[in-house]
Amino acid sequence: MKHDPLEIARLISGYIHQTLSKEEEKVFLELKDKDDHIRNLLESYKETAAIEHRLVAMKQRDTTAAWERFKGKKIKRQKTPWKRWLVTAAAICLLFVGVWYKKGDDKIVPDKSHRYANDVLPGGNQARLLLSDGKAISLTDASILLNEKNGTRMKGKDGELVYDTKSNKNNMEGLFNTLEVPKGGTYKISLADGTRVWINASSSLRFPVNFTSNERRIKLKGEAYFEVAKDSSRPFKVEVDDTEIIVLGTSFNVSNYTGSNITTLVEGAVRVKQAEQRNDLKPGEQATVSNGKIKIGSADVEKAIAWKDGYFLFNEDHLKPILEEVARWYDLELVFKKEIPDIHIGGSMSRKENLSEVLEMLKEVSGLSFNIDGRKLMIDSEIPN
Repeated sequence: MKHDPLEIARLISGYIHQTLSKEEEKVFLELKDKDDHIRNLLESYKETAAIEHRLVAMKQRDTTAAWERFKGKKIKRQKTPWKRWLVTAAAICLLFVGVWYKKGDDKIVPDKSHRYANDVLPGGNQARLLLSDGKAISLTDASILLNEKNGTRMKGKDGELVYDTKSNKNNMEGLFNTLEVPKGGTYKISLADGTRVWINASSSLRFPVNFTSNERRIKLKGEAYFEVAKDSSRPFKVEVDDTEIIVLGTSFNVSNYTGSNITTLVEGAVRVKQAEQRNDLKPGEQATVSNGKIKIGSADVEKAIAWKDGYFLFNEDHLKPILEEVARWYDLELVFKKEIPDIHIGGSMSRKENLSEVLEMLKEVSGLSFNIDGRKLMIDSEIPN
């Protein structure tokens, strides 16, 4: 029995997202029971990991509230109010026929509500652990048990890797692991001393399997948030390029994506060293190391750790670094068709949103137009008619 594919696509989408009326749902279930093709389409839709991810994200987010918060923070230029685009027949057709993008990149999905060729799912918990023997282990939300050659056990679950020092039988010095987090990922780790580290996208952390000396020293590239376990006899030291951050027990964020090392102190105390310079920070202060000099100033702590808490937060920031942050989280290649105008934006939004939701918000407050082509994000300084 043949049916209108556009109507079937609408019914499948409505059934999955629980937006059908009782009458429509009854009609759809009767069709599904009679038509193997419709039943198989529904199962494919439900079983696709990317779609499941989207449904979970939709349940957890409050798009309207995020949008209102974003609009509440003004920028230096505005345009006409944003209008929600109607779902076109072509978009429904794409949903129906679109192969679900399953054989390719499972983070690229059909766009359902905007004017983009496709949509991109947000990042998630993913990383790669390099063991002391060079073996590489992929880490996700799945449970995993690992062993280092000195007997130390590591347990991974729900996006966090925990080192169990009680299992260490042979306290071998010189064993190091490296945790690499790609674009589109984050991951947490509990080190051997109990220190917890949240590692942002496009970052890496090199650390000893066991802290056996009179100091706890690690190396960071990218961005991470630290909750350092207190140990007055062994200071905790973070190397970021040629900058050293020294703590005893505290919470702080470190970022060096842009060529400058930025340390933001949340609580406790840290000392930032650059060559012969030494500066102690107080909670709420920030140290920026650039061109061999340390500059101390007040910090926007909420903004500095927003990524760790699951959202974007901008405070009159220039558009280009905002787009770079978005690109890291959604694993995108930025393509600028024209020079980006001097626009500064303030607002917040969840990192659980699909890329299209983020772009619609940015388009409203920036006046720019965007196009998504796979994982390429094209930015134009003119709004099309």
